Amino acid sequence: MELRETHCNVVGFQQYKMQLTFRMMWQDERLAYAHMTPDSNHLPYLTLAKPSSEVWMPDLFFSNELEGHYHDMLKPNTYTRIFPDGQVLYSTR
Repeated sequence: MELRETHCNVVGFQQYKMQLTFRMMWQDERLAYAHMTPDSNHLPYLTLAKPSSEVWMPDLFFSNELEGHYHDMLKPNTYTRIFPDGQVLYSTR
């Protein structure tokens, strides 16, 4: 997991609120597509704008979390990129 941005506000003794954007990367050889096209003709990555139930994602949790929610917007602040070698990048806010 890569922590890209935080905004912290202290709300009490040993408690704080945090807004963060994070990214997770993992390797899933089942999604590799470099072998399907000549090396010079494949896309640098594929982007999935919506989370897909078709792509396996690791479980994420924050230990000792008191309360949590996803950023509320008209559209989800998330994307998934799949690279030719099967590396997956998931980013959300």
